[in-house]
Amino acid sequence: MTGARSIDTAPHPEFRCYSAGNLAEVAPARWSVISWSLVGDPVERGLRAFTTRLLPTARWATGSHYVFVGYFSCRPYHNLAALCHLAHELPGFEGADVTRDYFENVPPPARELRAHTSALQRMLAVPRMAREFHRLRPRLAELEADVTLCEEQVAAALDSGSAIALGGAMERALDMLDRAWDLHYSTTASLVPAGAIQRRLGRRMLPVWDEVEPLVNRPPELPWNRLFDGAVSGTGEESLFLRSPFYEVADVFEPWSSFAGPFTPQPALDVAGPEQDDIAEVVWEMYRGARRIGIEQLTRAVGDNLQAREESKALAMRSLHVFRRALPTLAEEAGVGGDAWGYLRIRELLSPRHRLAVSEIAETRREECEEALREPMPDELNVPLPTDHRAGSRRLPERPRPLRIPTGVSPGVASGVVTTIEQATANGGHTGDEPMILVCESADACIQTLLPGNAGLITLRGSMLSHISTLAREYGIPAVVNHPMAETLRAGQQVVINGNTGEVEVIA
Repeated sequence: MTGARSIDTAPHPEFRCYSAGNLAEVAPARWSVISWSLVGDPVERGLRAFTTRLLPTARWATGSHYVFVGYFSCRPYHNLAALCHLAHELPGFEGADVTRDYFENVPPPARELRAHTSALQRMLAVPRMAREFHRLRPRLAELEADVTLCEEQVAAALDSGSAIALGGAMERALDMLDRAWDLHYSTTASLVPAGAIQRRLGRRMLPVWDEVEPLVNRPPELPWNRLFDGAVSGTGEESLFLRSPFYEVADVFEPWSSFAGPFTPQPALDVAGPEQDDIAEVVWEMYRGARRIGIEQLTRAVGDNLQAREESKALAMRSLHVFRRALPTLAEEAGVGGDAWGYLRIRELLSPRHRLAVSEIAETRREECEEALREPMPDELNVPLPTDHRAGSRRLPERPRPLRIPTGVSPGVASGVVTTIEQATANGGHTGDEPMILVCESADACIQTLLPGNAGLITLRGSMLSHISTLAREYGIPAVVNHPMAETLRAGQQVVINGNTGEVEVIA
């Protein structure tokens, strides 16, 4: 990392617009050093690896500065400018394709012309992207086998009490974590051009494509049912991560426990959504001949990629849970007690040369974090283009946030009584005789078991490819994201939602 502090706060010298991760799913308050060294660093390496496979000469993806993940006052910020620039490097795509799918339709940053690769390299990126699609399934199968083996090795090392065996297992786990995030963001980044091509072809062939798109963009199958079943029954190492917050690994201590959303897995209700094949067949009947074959095959590829994205997310979360289980023991071996290990990075716990200094490192970083938390951080920020990047991370004023544009992400119309995640969790997902509409600020795949028991979903934040949107489509539950009324709706109100148009109406 660059900068004099032990936590990087230096802006990138060329890309200056940052966003707090995927706005729908990563809250700005998440700041745990240990967690974000386990998420931010591997994400950075994974996205760099993906980018250099597409654009081997892209100097902006191979420098010493953070490109895709920047740290400002201890909080992680995905570089929105770099992600939009990556889209511009693929012929025919724009930054708006990224912000539409992942960043709640925020205006994309200005195009950075100085960082372009050559026209030839941009053309060669197209077949390279096709190769990424082709390799997703074999990579997923290989990674799942390695994650399972790693879980078993770490469990055996913990049972044996061997520090040497645990240290060796964690070295392998670090490589596995990098690969997991590389694969997850390969699937995520691949969906942007695939979805953009599908959308443009669909609109040419069918005037109502925007309403049809959510009907057909449903993954064939998601891993969450199987994993949640294992978490509830208590069988299988692979489902244990669902009993803890997805991103925070030091969640048993303050202040991380204040930011970690607890969730207790509930048995999934046996509520089947509409048969996907039936829905797809109705849509494909609107087409004839070669047009149908082309758009249908492309749509199946998008659905498969959505499924691969969810599977890779589960593998990344399983990888994080390996560290959640092992880090307290590693910290004890390194002579770090209490909650201090939450301020350390894995290499600092594993490396013998850090052993004498880890306590001092932890206390210094604790002070830095406490200082940083006193300054509120926005969802989106700009930084200057400094002549000397060592000058620090002085920020320009935050760009004005656009008005929220409600988006229907899962088709259908539903009416019911407003309920919250807390109420639905307390009821075990059961809603009784009256249909319920689940309303929340944002949600990740952790609420999977609650969805079948509700008639619809409204979130304040979200986008078409948020994990919660994908889940809603798989279950056939009407869903509207990015709706401002999610802030004002109260439990017990009667509402009607339209997952096609994004409309929400209070009727009682």
